[in-house]
Amino acid sequence: MNKLYSTWGIVLISILAIAGYSHLLISFVVNDTISSFASDSANYIVMARYLSPWQTPSAPVLTAWAEQDFPLFFPFVLAIFGAAYSYFIAHFLVAMFLICSLPLIYVFSRQVKLDQLSSFIIVILFALSPATWVNSLGILSENLYILLSVLTLYCYQKLDINNKIQLALFGLLLALVILTRTIGIALLVSY
Repeated sequence: MNKLYSTWGIVLISILAIAGYSHLLISFVVNDTISSFASDSANYIVMARYLSPWQTPSAPVLTAWAEQDFPLFFPFVLAIFGAAYSYFIAHFLVAMFLICSLPLIYVFSRQVKLDQLSSFIIVILFALSPATWVNSLGILSENLYILLSVLTLYCYQKLDINNKIQLALFGLLLALVILTRTIGIALLVSY
């Protein structure tokens, strides 16, 4: 019975910690401006506006689209969720990708046989890393890439290569990683 209470206590503390972290992160990164038109954020917004099903791209976007060479999945996600024309939604999505990756990092670290304390420490160190916060300030693909990469690693551990459906879904997930950031090719090579 005490183990049940301690497990629920840990779950409750984890939920409160993620809620507090989410509040701080969203307060820190979500705004309705773009920090610099010289950053990759501007490129992703141009691509999202071109791909947006909600609005026809303007002439400058059509011209700038020809210069874009970033992978397409992140701007496609921005476009589908209406973030192409709302910096607020775009920043919010970037923050949510990071927040959603935290429990997944914990679950994956437990899956590879790390103890509970080590798994919590990994999540805390990742969540508090200055690079994590800096990557969250822009409208950048890093947080979606991290989320998809950890999900891919988790699914790989569970993958039954004789199951064609699982193999196809895993291939799709791996393709999304590569279409988010070209460095995702490293996961493909490692598999």
